[in-house]
Amino acid sequence: MKLPTKPAQQALLLCLTLVAGHVQAATATANFNVTATVSNACSLSTISDLAFGSYSFTLPSVGTTTVNVTCSLGSSYTLHISDGLYGSSASTRKMKHATEIDTLDYTLSNTLAGATWGNSAGTGVTGTGLGVAVPTVIYGSIAANQTVTAGSYSDTLTMTVTF
Repeated sequence: MKLPTKPAQQALLLCLTLVAGHVQAATATANFNVTATVSNACSLSTISDLAFGSYSFTLPSVGTTTVNVTCSLGSSYTLHISDGLYGSSASTRKMKHATEIDTLDYTLSNTLAGATWGNSAGTGVTGTGLGVAVPTVIYGSIAANQTVTAGSYSDTLTMTVTF
């Protein structure tokens, strides 16, 4: 860049440079909020079948399965298990023989010797969400001394999480 050589041009350039250095831009500010609402949410996953294996009527049989419960951090929840297709309550759950009319009684709980896990008030399992999947064990038990026809028995249950 070629600078002006005449004294008047040099003086003008100097004045403009000085004035430009003292001119400040005007500013204005405003605040704003950022908000979000985290909803309570829960889901059930990775629940597999509970298989008792072979049952000998002279001995009780125990089986387990696990369900993963994922709930929002701090959310209270209750897990319930239905009575099944052949039982009329949690304490009278029954598996039905594949081809005969026989049924095989069983119970479910959240501990090996725990109270019956059901579908009505006071029979659910409660917890508090951790924001990550929490494995919850389901224990099943078939009492000894049930006189039933040999063969395959089954039932279908539904687990519900209320939050």
